Amino acid sequence: MDVHSADQAALRRRRAPRDRVRLLVVEQDGLMRSALAQLLQRAGYAVQTAATAHEALAAGQQSDWDCLVTELDLPDASGLELYARLLFQGRERLPAVFLTIRPQAILELSLKEAYWVRLLRKPCAFTDLLAALEQCLGASQTL
Repeated sequence: MDVHSADQAALRRRRAPRDRVRLLVVEQDGLMRSALAQLLQRAGYAVQTAATAHEALAAGQQSDWDCLVTELDLPDASGLELYARLLFQGRERLPAVFLTIRPQAILELSLKEAYWVRLLRKPCAFTDLLAALEQCLGASQTL
């Protein structure tokens, strides 16, 4: 996640209360997971992290998340499989932001993007992640 001075300024502007929107962040890289969690918490989100799909599914059984932020290539399952399993646990709709290093064209074939789902290519600016979160959370509330 690139954090530039423009991103830091945007972060300061976006610190408006988010009614403690709860995010589940799934990222296998420990440093990236920690950085994402810290930045999202500073932006006003309540964040729980997981390193694997298995950890995320366990967390999903214990809490009701407002949005999933996950990379597509997890060590024990794909982010799409994780998303499907979380939906199978009883969610009608779960906003999600998928992060990947794979080319966008391939992703568009494998993921039917709904109004409440966004794709971002790694590395991405933190402001892009914030915008994607706001878009998919907002879209899920209007449908």
